[in-house]
Amino acid sequence: MTTAEKLIKQGMEKGIEQGTLLDKQEVLIKLLSKKFGITGDDEEFIKSFTDKAKLDRALDEILFAEVKEAVLSMLK
Repeated sequence: MTTAEKLIKQGMEKGIEQGTLLDKQEVLIKLLSKKFGITGDDEEFIKSFTDKAKLDRALDEILFAEVKEAVLSMLK
């Protein structure tokens, strides 16, 4: 594999990883908005969050949460 091919592969992997993070953030924002409604501050907080495991926990929690704070607490 040439150096150029390696760099292209690394860039693609990084892009996929970043896309996955952005997808999780957007889905969480959409679900919270539909279920509870969110503020601009809530949205900015979610967009600034980069821990994928905690985002996954928050996405799981939204199924059973009765208040948005229960979901957002998964990110702290």
